[in-house]
Amino acid sequence: MPKALAALLLMFTAAAAAATALVSFTPQGSAALDSITSSPFGGRTYFIFPCTCSVPPGWLLFVGPPTPTVAYFKPGVSVAYQYYAVQTVGPWVLGTQGTGGMCKFYVVVGCAAIPYKGVIQKIGTSPAVSL
Repeated sequence: MPKALAALLLMFTAAAAAATALVSFTPQGSAALDSITSSPFGGRTYFIFPCTCSVPPGWLLFVGPPTPTVAYFKPGVSVAYQYYAVQTVGPWVLGTQGTGGMCKFYVVVGCAAIPYKGVIQKIGTSPAVSL
C-alpha cells in the first residue's frame, strides 16, 4: 500500500507541475492592465470545485462550450449578476476573467493546487436549473 500511495503522489506532483507550466502568469496592476488582460467566457457550468486552502476561499467553475474555461470565483473581487447561481451546476454563465493562478485545496497532509485560466471579474448566470 505505501508504494501505491507514493506512486499516486508522484503522478499527482508530475501532473501539477505540467499543468503549472501551461498556465501563463501576467502581473495585475491598474484597471487599464486588467481590461487588456481580461478575456470573455461563456457556457454551461458543469462542475464546481471548492478552493479551501486559497485566501479567500472560493470556487473553481468549469464552464463548457461555446467558450469554455476553468475560472476562479474569488469572493470580494468577482462580481456576480442576476441570477447569482455561481455555486450551482447547470446554469449558463457569461463573464470576463483576468489572469490565471492556482486553486489550493486541502488534502490529507497540507494543500495541493490546480491551475486555472483566470480570476472571474464579472459573471452573470441564468436561473438555477434542475439536472
